[in-house]
Amino acid sequence: MHGFFSGSALAQGRQPERRLPACGACGLAGRCSTPKMPVYGRGDEGILIVGEAPSAADDATGRPMSGEVGAMVRRVFRKCGIDLEQDCWTTHALICHPGMAPADDKRVDYCSPNIKKLIKELKPRTIITFGYMGTSTVIRWAWGANSEGVERWVGCCIPSRLLNAWICPTYSPAYVAKESHGVLNQYFEESIEAALELQGCPWPDGAPDYSKDVRRGFDTDEAASILTKMAEAGGPISFDYETTCLKAENEHAAIVSAAVCWRGRRTIAYPWHGAAIAATSALLRTSAPKVAANLMFEDRWTRRHLGHPVRGWYWDTMQAAHVIDNRPGITSVGFQSFALLGTPDYEGHIKPYLRSEGDTPYNNIHRVDMADLLLYNGLDALHEYKIAEKQMLAIGYPLPENF
Repeated sequence: MHGFFSGSALAQGRQPERRLPACGACGLAGRCSTPKMPVYGRGDEGILIVGEAPSAADDATGRPMSGEVGAMVRRVFRKCGIDLEQDCWTTHALICHPGMAPADDKRVDYCSPNIKKLIKELKPRTIITFGYMGTSTVIRWAWGANSEGVERWVGCCIPSRLLNAWICPTYSPAYVAKESHGVLNQYFEESIEAALELQGCPWPDGAPDYSKDVRRGFDTDEAASILTKMAEAGGPISFDYETTCLKAENEHAAIVSAAVCWRGRRTIAYPWHGAAIAATSALLRTSAPKVAANLMFEDRWTRRHLGHPVRGWYWDTMQAAHVIDNRPGITSVGFQSFALLGTPDYEGHIKPYLRSEGDTPYNNIHRVDMADLLLYNGLDALHEYKIAEKQMLAIGYPLPENF
């Protein structure tokens, strides 16, 4: 099938990893009683706790989770049948007590190679992260994007594909103890309980590489043939457009590419021209259940540029995310792909080109290499299908036949 596949010309957007800790630039090691506090505990159950930084009590005793805050954490873990010292390992995002120095993102970045090295050596099955620093250190590595706080992550059990471990963020226990708020205590305990109920690693047979499941149809006649076969076979699909702007009604608005995932098994992404356009139109007029993220966008563009509505709308992952969890900042396909599927960032190198600049409503999508755009487009469609499946199971909604 010559011409059907193409290699990608762009790097996949992950920032180069810091390989060695920058203790000299940080300077905390020379200011505390227990510099570079080692990991503590036997870890019999394969559970790693990543706190924020050693407290003054930790620094004085030479071990983490000392003092009243540590006692509170132990009580919560004991309620779940887990002994902190015997069953877990405990470390921190900053392994030196900061004292009066600012425990900021720069220092966390200096120290992050310690956490990465530890995780690679211990291979924990579950990683419980405390607070902003503990959470951001692990998530920035496993996701490849900034965590932007801890609030939107509390209670998530992320099946990280990069680490093959569950990442389970929660509040800082020091913050919980300080606030003495009943609801906050409840959230903290519930998130710990959910993490400790997990069994084994998330991907016992190895994490999937969804990029290998996306076919890039540069030959739009062959892409049209595949779309026609999907329409004839029937069954649920998810689909996604990449466009020159947000509003389909703008004078120069255009669809640049499209992608369809059929039954979660076959995904095709293709440029928007030739026979593929008519084949897409025919597929979207079938009664097959349709899935999208923010379906109003795809429906609006379909009506404007194909002249008919989408038939058979069944699920909107964005609206479902709102129903399941009303916190802000959690509805995007990128976030849901990581939170539910453990997918590392696949869109960071593309997103800047999809934003408009200045007074124009149009973006710079035409500057993106078509191979990269199709892979991104196809992954969006495939992830939307997988996300929808997870969401339906979470709220007990009936899955369509053959989903």
